[in-house]
Amino acid sequence: MDKGTFTINKRSTIAILIFFFTVMLSSSVYASMPIGTPIGEVLSTDIIATIDEKPIPSMNINNYTAIVVEDLRTYGFDVIWNEQDRTLKVTRNEMKTRTGKEFTIQRLEPGNFLKPVLFTDIKTYFDGKEIISFNIDGQTAIYFNQLKPYGEIQWNENTRVASFDFPLPVIVAEPTTPEKNDKIVVSRRSTQLDPEDSSFYHQPLDRGSMPEHISVGLFYNDTAVNSMLVRSGNGFNIGTFEDEFDVIFSLADTRQMIIAPDASYYLGLKRSYNTTAEAQEMLQQLMEDKISAFIVRETEGWNVFIGSFDSMRKAEDEIDHLNLDENWTVMGNNRGMIKISDGENKTVLLYDDNSPLYISDASDSIYQSVLQIGNIKYRGALTALSHTDQQLTVINRLPIEQYLYGVVPKEMPATWHSEALKAQAVAARGFALANIGKFNHIGFDVCNTVNSQVYGGYESEKAATTKAVDETYGKVMSANGELVIPYYHSNSGGQTESSEYVWNEEVSYVRGIDDPYSLDAPHAQWQSIITYDELELKLLEKQIDIGRIIDVEIINMSPNGRVLELQITGNDGSHSIFKQESRWVFGLKSNYFSISINNDAVTFNGFGYGHGVGMSQHGARVMAETGFGWQEILAHYFTGIRIE
Repeated sequence: MDKGTFTINKRSTIAILIFFFTVMLSSSVYASMPIGTPIGEVLSTDIIATIDEKPIPSMNINNYTAIVVEDLRTYGFDVIWNEQDRTLKVTRNEMKTRTGKEFTIQRLEPGNFLKPVLFTDIKTYFDGKEIISFNIDGQTAIYFNQLKPYGEIQWNENTRVASFDFPLPVIVAEPTTPEKNDKIVVSRRSTQLDPEDSSFYHQPLDRGSMPEHISVGLFYNDTAVNSMLVRSGNGFNIGTFEDEFDVIFSLADTRQMIIAPDASYYLGLKRSYNTTAEAQEMLQQLMEDKISAFIVRETEGWNVFIGSFDSMRKAEDEIDHLNLDENWTVMGNNRGMIKISDGENKTVLLYDDNSPLYISDASDSIYQSVLQIGNIKYRGALTALSHTDQQLTVINRLPIEQYLYGVVPKEMPATWHSEALKAQAVAARGFALANIGKFNHIGFDVCNTVNSQVYGGYESEKAATTKAVDETYGKVMSANGELVIPYYHSNSGGQTESSEYVWNEEVSYVRGIDDPYSLDAPHAQWQSIITYDELELKLLEKQIDIGRIIDVEIINMSPNGRVLELQITGNDGSHSIFKQESRWVFGLKSNYFSISINNDAVTFNGFGYGHGVGMSQHGARVMAETGFGWQEILAHYFTGIRIE
């Protein structure tokens, strides 16, 4: 990877020899070397180092690109200094915004001496494992290629760029274990078992009725939050969001807002207004009378509240104190209201859980809006609904095409061939449309995890995947006049599967086919050896008790080679595992395997990774690299489809 120009003279040769000798010394000899002893040289380099496409200051040490440890703080890492034991501990922080570091590259000829490399007693650890580090002008430096455990490092000789990219998940077809939450089933597995639940499934494809926006659950159920702090660099718009985002209020001078459940008492009008203009007029009158109030969105219209009060008694006393007429009454704390406050915790608006308000940034269009929750940025608008009395479900509503910007790079590495990325974009678009309305009962269409499609928001976007989405704008697949639900998986192992052998329904456009493009991909072949004792424990974890295992046998296989029934026999009975269950129960990469038994252990000799239905992502990559276009890739994996 590091091939920077390096001028060697007698002095640098001696320094390098000293350095490598030092690296190989035992810890006791290390301790005997005086801190600050020169052990190498820092030389200028023409190599540019990048982390997730953001340049990081770099140098040449011993013909290797090196970086300063402290600089990693702005590139997705936590760097913690412990003075007591003189250690730097570096860990990946997926919640960190990777802003990068502003710096000016000093244009020097490669190989010029810049400063000495000094011995340091400071030890640097990546996830608890010590790595080589040096002292450079009072700063701790490491080799750039020591980032390898965290992702992929690539070298481009033409551009002289050494790039590091955090890994992106490829396998997103379904969770590795069944959903355990009894409150709500939100999983790709349930979506695929019940495709008829899709509002577009088994209906004529009508592009005119396809929605333009999608709602994504960011925090919900077990991840529901007590409050939500939202930041914007240019202020906020607040409005309603149904078919379009309609702005009601703008707050240009506010940089952060807080959304939280509200349990206070207020004084409010007994009868709501039909329009915001009427509510605004009443609000203006109250403000002229020096009465602090704000507008409220209720299910039946718009109201104006005065308050808040922490008890019914105090609210009732205020009616008399303000000499309000009979149109005013006390609004109780059981109304399921949600409060929007500014950065100074001043109430801006309240809204009823059944009539949510949305927040965008103060851009002229929802297509330009970018908001931040914690360290993660999202396009579009945000709202919150009551999960419980004290917790919120947080939802991101945005245009579907912009949603795909944050999905495709999480479903397929952005470094892959552009035609494979386009095929993935069309598949992700179809899957999103097929799930519109799927989870209306909790307020959104899809979630942001492997239970739907992985969605990383604005933060995860890559130029290559955004281009793939744009160049396939609006494209979907249809079969027999109906929308195709584009199932996909990591690697078919050389043979895809028909839908009825994985789930229940026979679907015309996902038929098992030969897939030679997946034969040389990662996990095309795999092996897993599980002892009888381990099998027994795995079965017991699923509340399956058949005693001591005696035998394991494949009873039935699909025409495409996947195991449809695996029977395990014990001294207390037998149990059959059907279709995909073998993956969940035994932690296998697929149910495309054969078995052999030896010394009370089962060897699973398998092929592929995932359920095997629809598009193999690694197969798509190979097809693209071979010269196939994205339409040809999709036509290979989906039978009898049209792209429109």
